[in-house]
Amino acid sequence: MNRPLLLLSLVIFAVSCGSPSVEPVGSRGQDGLAEVAPATSSGSLDSGRRPDLPEGQLASIRQRENERAQRALDEVEARFADRSPGLTFRIHRVRTTSLGDTHVLIQQVYRGVPVERRDILVVVMLDESIRIFGSPDSFEGLTLPPARRLANAEQWAKAKGVALAGSGERTLVPVFERRLRPGARGDNAMDYETVVSRFESGTRIAVDADPAWKGARALF
Repeated sequence: MNRPLLLLSLVIFAVSCGSPSVEPVGSRGQDGLAEVAPATSSGSLDSGRRPDLPEGQLASIRQRENERAQRALDEVEARFADRSPGLTFRIHRVRTTSLGDTHVLIQQVYRGVPVERRDILVVVMLDESIRIFGSPDSFEGLTLPPARRLANAEQWAKAKGVALAGSGERTLVPVFERRLRPGARGDNAMDYETVVSRFESGTRIAVDADPAWKGARALF
């Protein structure tokens, strides 16, 4: 029986130079999200108090998703005009909830290389107001080494009888570290914070594999 084609994205890293120490996106958000990545904020901001919109009204709003997403991008560009040199933004994902709020994930792109897991969440509310969660990372002093595919990726694929479907775009991925907050004693969990200790550079690789296979990230 033919196995279905599943494109699993494996990020193969080459450690980058520089060690920026910044909080995860969301930990410094203007609306009090503490150490929560915006990508996890999938629900409405006040879903417990607002009813779903009628289908006709919701369809009208969803027809304007592109317009709303562009407004979100423009707002991020304007608010963070003093960002690190070489840092730009692009629309990553757009979704309008049943309440009429459009959630836009804005991806950071450093010197042409997209940054994973550090999206800024922008919510265009039903009343057209905009709320931003998170802020850009600092990339001062970070240099980008050449990304490379590790040789054991091909070895693993051959041993498992799967094929590498080719490499995709280059990417930067944060490496998180749990640290004691400045001035804290370490007596409880609130004395610690999660920060980005560095970024790693690599190439996203697509793999033709069985959907039941789940061991890719542990391999590399």
